[in-house]
Amino acid sequence: MTRPFARTRMKEEAVIRERFRVYSDLTACKVETVRPVDQVCDDLVAALADRLAHGQRRTARKRSRARPARPVSPQSPLREMTQSDAVQVLTRMVEAIASGDARSCDQYVSEDYVDHQGRHGSPLRGPDGFRLVVHAANRSTKPEISIEDLIADETRAVARLRWRFVEAAEGSSTERETIEIVRIQNGRAVEHWGAEAWSRRIPRTPE
Repeated sequence: MTRPFARTRMKEEAVIRERFRVYSDLTACKVETVRPVDQVCDDLVAALADRLAHGQRRTARKRSRARPARPVSPQSPLREMTQSDAVQVLTRMVEAIASGDARSCDQYVSEDYVDHQGRHGSPLRGPDGFRLVVHAANRSTKPEISIEDLIADETRAVARLRWRFVEAAEGSSTERETIEIVRIQNGRAVEHWGAEAWSRRIPRTPE
């Protein structure tokens, strides 16, 4: 049994073939009333466009009959994502940088930890490498850091951080945003990647 769509397609193809046949016959007879080639092409384009639109409507109807997404249950890992080990580790790393205290970082930074961002083009390794980052961030002034966005699964956390450094002597400040990615294993960070999104200096406001 021929499907309705197949019948429609056959009909369109027959019409197109007939138009080409008439055009060829008229051209062979050199009849001046022949339709211009661009008009015949327009008919072809219109027929193909109608066929494409018909196929899109069929696809839309199939999608509308698709099974609705299953709601997330309270026990779902997606619901518990904010409490995952990856989130806790990244949060503790940010708190250590903001406070300047990384004495207990062995609890959340593995001996196999590799900071791919590193310093001066070289990666940093282990808890001592992370302590170097904390010390560098607090060398001149203590930074104010806030987590603007946080995305995580069971083994990775991605955060957009907002940093603010205030120069006490000059009264000016510097703001920047960074993207931080941390991968964890056995409850501790084993890899880190970071990049700066933007940075700006805010001059001191005249009194």
